[in-house]
Amino acid sequence: MMMLPFAGDLTHQLASATTPNLLILVYLGIFPAAVAYLLWNYALARLDVSASTSGLYALPLITILISFAFLHELPSLLGLVGGIISLIGAALVNNRRARAARS
Repeated sequence: MMMLPFAGDLTHQLASATTPNLLILVYLGIFPAAVAYLLWNYALARLDVSASTSGLYALPLITILISFAFLHELPSLLGLVGGIISLIGAALVNNRRARAARS
């Protein structure tokens, strides 16, 4: 619904789209979201919410590695600093939780 203002002449574009393009559209609309929800449910079934949520802070590092491996792109200095800060924050949260569980 939030994308409807950007739809423009969507019906015309869909009518003139080729079958491979429509299949890619369906794939991008369904598959990534379905995989994300399945993996999130899998993680929540095995970990507590705070541990699985703090794992999301690893996404910037994963994104940087994938973009470098497949696209040969390097992040900006600001992007690297932000990624490092988020990883340090996740490490601090997990370290504090591990210490609290031991005591």
